[in-house]
Amino acid sequence: MQKEAGVHTEGDGVVTPSDSAIPSRVQIEALVDCFYDRVRVDPELGPIFNAAITDWPAHKRQLTAFWASVLRREGSYRGNPMAAHRRHPITTAHFLHWLALWRATAETVLTPAQAARVQAYAQRIAESLHHGLGLARARPVSPSEEGLNTGPAHAMQSDAPSLRDGSSVADGTLRSVRRVPGAAG
Repeated sequence: MQKEAGVHTEGDGVVTPSDSAIPSRVQIEALVDCFYDRVRVDPELGPIFNAAITDWPAHKRQLTAFWASVLRREGSYRGNPMAAHRRHPITTAHFLHWLALWRATAETVLTPAQAARVQAYAQRIAESLHHGLGLARARPVSPSEEGLNTGPAHAMQSDAPSLRDGSSVADGTLRSVRRVPGAAG
């Protein structure tokens, strides 16, 4: 590996920022592998993914390419995430659960700085997909957003009337949705 002015040039010619919070390709592969092993047996996500994916090794390779492209700017991913997700019965609760499982896996597999970086990207991507799929005009928010009580997973901010009163899904991930710093309640 050759180091030049703030970038690393790896043996495969991929140039990435020199930042310890960016996981290596091998770490990304381990994260994706572990995460999707968990998804396959997850009672909420497993049925959706197992019905949609017939070739798990190929799916893991594609998602490793996706995350390597996002995190390391490799440009190895070829696909359309919005189209891929549009054909499946995905709900806000699924997004929340996916994010919580992704967070737990990242915290297990990666360093704290790397997990934080990966989680931040996942959060933004989930918000984009959530918006693009038209799911209740809600967006996942991170636990670090000041004043929010996110409970065991992520909270949602929403203009949807059903969420204004602090309604929750079965696992309580939507409670305290509308809490604003300095506001009563």
